[in-house]
Amino acid sequence: MLGDNEADKQAAMRDLRWGGAIPSKATRVELRILRGWFAKWECDKAQPILDNMGAVVRRILGEERPFFRLLESVPDRKNKNQSRCKTLPLWEAIYEKLATDSGKQDLEFKKVRWGVMSQRRAFAMIKSYLIRCAVERRKPIRTIEDAKEELEQLSYLNDANDWTWHDDWSKKADLYGLPGSASSFSKSDDVPF
Repeated sequence: MLGDNEADKQAAMRDLRWGGAIPSKATRVELRILRGWFAKWECDKAQPILDNMGAVVRRILGEERPFFRLLESVPDRKNKNQSRCKTLPLWEAIYEKLATDSGKQDLEFKKVRWGVMSQRRAFAMIKSYLIRCAVERRKPIRTIEDAKEELEQLSYLNDANDWTWHDDWSKKADLYGLPGSASSFSKSDDVPF
């Protein structure tokens, strides 16, 4: 016997999900995708993801390595040939309808390449580290000026003067082939903080 809430839920499922009749068999698939997975694709903001659920469905269920699919035959796990099984045509139709009905598909999934990072992500990391240091040193950061002051103080505390900043920048700029990156910097111009 079903409880009151369960009976209401079953009635709603019967009417909304199964067209008024309870089927003899039903399968429910739920996928839980956490923020870390989206961050791997440079998509870690909620609103663009929610606005483009069709693109999310296509990425997780339909592209080259889907999270889940129904197959035409039993996979040969013993010989590790699961990927050779063809997808069940019914599943392809379900997937296509789900992707189409889920909304816009304008979200581009660009895999974050290790060692390469967007300016937005780099800035977020720098900001986070700077704030953490300020909190540990009990220094408030309320403005960009406060952040600049904290960076100067951290540079001083870690023996990073103008010359060391320039030297480190030059090394990195050389890797990226920036013009003028190997320009000289006179140590006599160095002014301590």
